[in-house]
Amino acid sequence: EKVIARNYSNFGGMGFDSIMYINGNDAFMKMPIVGKYYVMDKMINSDKSEDISFLIISEKSIKAISQKWVDLLNNEDVVSGEKSLLSTEDGEVKATRFTINLSEEQLKTLINDAIIILKTDDNLKNMYSAQALNMKGAKSLDEVFENLRLKLSDIEISNIRYESYIDIDGYIVQKNIEMEIKYSNVESGEVERQKIVLQSKTWDIGNEQMFDFPELTDENTLEQDNINQGIPFLFENLFDNAQKEGQ
Repeated sequence: EKVIARNYSNFGGMGFDSIMYINGNDAFMKMPIVGKYYVMDKMINSDKSEDISFLIISEKSIKAISQKWVDLLNNEDVVSGEKSLLSTEDGEVKATRFTINLSEEQLKTLINDAIIILKTDDNLKNMYSAQALNMKGAKSLDEVFENLRLKLSDIEISNIRYESYIDIDGYIVQKNIEMEIKYSNVESGEVERQKIVLQSKTWDIGNEQMFDFPELTDENTLEQDNINQGIPFLFENLFDNAQKEGQ
């Protein structure tokens, strides 16, 4: 019920840092550029007694998608394992490296199955509807999923690599995911090709975790009127400040 997720995104050389905090029923994010916090549960129309970690996607949907993934891995030609030595925060660890070889067809099938499951998820629909109220010209969730499905059929996915390192106690201590995506029928200014590289490491397994949550105040919290304008508001402030400094 406690999460601190530090995120860094880079778009064409412009980097953005953000931090997501979840503490029981409280969720808030430190926004990029302005450096202030936005309390996300103001956008959630839900029973506060419900654990917020299951508000976006229901546990039922997570289990259904997980089962699709497990069914895919049961294919004999997908998974292979070999002994390996992994360097971790805790030192050298003996682990078994499992390499998962997925074809483009298998991955697209998995994503389409997930779309079918998520389209009927009431938690996701309620969450999206609450956010859509703050977005001008927002599409319905069905339209979003349909656009995603159509976009999926119009892309090429190649060089898919998934590695998972499991230690002697059966814990997944590291995961590496890579793939390349090529988009068709792109217009000027749109992304034509991208490479996705994800790495997840887990250490101090079984140890008590320490969480340092910031104290929210009127001064460090974004007002609802400002966040309603979304990301463009953040960029407007950035550019306005840059112009003032230039003057």
